[in-house]
Amino acid sequence: MASTTDAGQLTVRLNDVRPDGRVAMITYGVLNLRLRDSPAQVSDVRPGEAMDVAVPLDMVGYRIPAGHRLRISVSSANFPLLMPPPGARTCGSCPDRPACSCRCSPGPIWRNRCRRR
Repeated sequence: MASTTDAGQLTVRLNDVRPDGRVAMITYGVLNLRLRDSPAQVSDVRPGEAMDVAVPLDMVGYRIPAGHRLRISVSSANFPLLMPPPGARTCGSCPDRPACSCRCSPGPIWRNRCRRR
């Protein structure tokens, strides 16, 4: 993923989509892009440069009923849970690459990996 400026934040939500279209949030996670490598280490965010990120989701026990679907929502804002940093910022999937993929990895961490196909 990449940011248009030198900072940013991500919110990832895992949702249960019911057959009638109603949605229930199962769990979520947030990440300050400048703390993506470690909560104790500030890392530079270079505008437009692709980076790998891992957003830990809160652990939860949840049973998905038959006929329900899972949806992963990724956003660069989540007010009022997170105060947005000053200035306009957007995050997206590798704007300089022709194809990107988002995949779930084993365990409680969601990963967004950018790679050429």
